[in-house]
Amino acid sequence: MIAVTSLAPGHKNKDNQKKAIKSWQDAGFTVYSINSTEEIDKLKEYEVEFVMTTRTGEDIYGKPYVRLDAFRDFVKKNGDALIINSDIIITGDIKTAIEKSKEGALILNRYDYEEDVSKCKIFKSGFDAFYITKEVAKILPDTKLALGQCHWDYWLPMVLIMNSVKIFTSKSVLIMHKKHDLQYDFASWTKTGQIFCRELGLKGNEKYESTRAHMKINAMIIPVW
Repeated sequence: MIAVTSLAPGHKNKDNQKKAIKSWQDAGFTVYSINSTEEIDKLKEYEVEFVMTTRTGEDIYGKPYVRLDAFRDFVKKNGDALIINSDIIITGDIKTAIEKSKEGALILNRYDYEEDVSKCKIFKSGFDAFYITKEVAKILPDTKLALGQCHWDYWLPMVLIMNSVKIFTSKSVLIMHKKHDLQYDFASWTKTGQIFCRELGLKGNEKYESTRAHMKINAMIIPVW
């Protein structure tokens, strides 16, 4: 199995990224990270396979955040894969959830914790891991949205819904995340919200359409395990 992410050089929570990678490898995944050449040079301490890309949003976000269409192309070339944020830890039997969602795509909410993992709480406002097949990847159009920024995790399931692809989730605690300060501000959220609306042809403002999309995604998700 393949897990693909985009590691962040100089990440404030470097140890969390390393713990995340180990959890993916322990779960049986071969791990890839898609980054710009400049970032790869700064990430050599991580034991993953690196994939160089020029498909970044540096002109939009000021940093070379990797656009989601680079991940789409990776899956089209390499096969079914788990697209996952770089500091998300796999804690449960994700293989079973993947097997039970083969008819469509698997999308997962993370569970946040501070120090005590037994007190983790589900983060309902977004999604941090998607398992998509090569066939599903072929459906996805180009996008300027990128991992590490907002709204890509709404854009992906919304595109699937618009193309009649089933989306599945698990009620089990499969992925966890140690809480930290937000890596984005309201201005960047608004910017990605505008891109999200424009690319999907949504006519309302970004706050309205984001809320509406979140409700639609949750209404369409099928729990599988």
